[in-house]
Amino acid sequence: MSSGKKFPQYLAAVCVSIGAFGTGSVIGWTSNICEDLKNGKLNELEMDDDQLGWSGSCMTLGAMIMCIPMGFICEMIGRKGAALIAAIPLFLGWVIILFANHKGIVYAGRILCGIGGGSFCVCGPLYTSEISEPEIRGTLGTFFQLFITIGILFSNVFGYAMPSIRLFT
Repeated sequence: MSSGKKFPQYLAAVCVSIGAFGTGSVIGWTSNICEDLKNGKLNELEMDDDQLGWSGSCMTLGAMIMCIPMGFICEMIGRKGAALIAAIPLFLGWVIILFANHKGIVYAGRILCGIGGGSFCVCGPLYTSEISEPEIRGTLGTFFQLFITIGILFSNVFGYAMPSIRLFT
């Protein structure tokens, strides 16, 4: 196959990996926001160490909840459709965290972000492996983990460099 036909595969792999970037930013968010949450700088919401631990764990709880059902969803509506649906809880989770005025609301937002992130971890690699040719499948398969790592790095660097807007990192 000509190299001109491979570009759409690279583009599709990058597009689905944007969800991995969002998942990575959710994973890295807690590293920079802890002090702000302890001091009440997030919508005047204060959290102690135990509550911060729960906030961090809620993301993985949401991811765990969605992993197995997402496999069935991928079979029913396809990998691309499942990836599009996975973006919804990830986006809604960030919006909920943005306007949270109670720690329970932060937990709910983190769970939703985890549901979206866990969903992407199932449907993203499946989609990438199915659309790619065998010659470039390995390369495209690495994009997902690379974008998770870049998302974590983004949260850490952006949160450190711009402390006044740590809410988004």
